[in-house]
Amino acid sequence: MKIRLVSVALYFLFLLRTVPGIVPAEAPVRTDYDILESLYSECVRSITAYHADVKGNPVSLSFDGDIIPEEKLNILTEAILSGQGFSITDDPAAAHYRLVIFIHEASVTLQKRNHEFSRDITLHVYARCLDSSGVVLYARNCGNTRSDIISESLQRTTDTGSCFSKNTHRVVLGKKPGKLQIISLLSITAVLAYFGLN
Repeated sequence: MKIRLVSVALYFLFLLRTVPGIVPAEAPVRTDYDILESLYSECVRSITAYHADVKGNPVSLSFDGDIIPEEKLNILTEAILSGQGFSITDDPAAAHYRLVIFIHEASVTLQKRNHEFSRDITLHVYARCLDSSGVVLYARNCGNTRSDIISESLQRTTDTGSCFSKNTHRVVLGKKPGKLQIISLLSITAVLAYFGLN
């Protein structure tokens, strides 16, 4: 029985190597949100990992800055901090400490290259912990970048940065201007020319 199973396995291996058109399945391409979430998790763990004096005491969590994460990121943050021994409270009056997280940058940049895009996703996070009187006990920042290549056909399906934050949008470099941009440019030029002549 074992010899027969080995024979069948060798046959399929030989078939996969010799028959053209049969290729191993590629790993699915991760969306912008998936990568941003992964970078964010790494940063939160990094900037809160070593402050044992705060752990165990009630801590309130808040976000500041222009890039405010969506609700599921808040839940993820609470889960990470709870797993590290922090006691999260929703009551600021009961908190001994206040942890404030600033997301300075959450950017997704695509560079057009033939029928593919080079994708760079960058995240910079800053956190500070204050005691009940407002004195900053510690502050730390973390930045990280991921780069990959995505096909032109996956450009739209992977564009999910807004699920991370409403203020997270892609920037596409090397993209030809659309009709609306051309019309706007011509309109501005015509207005400037009119006022320049008068």
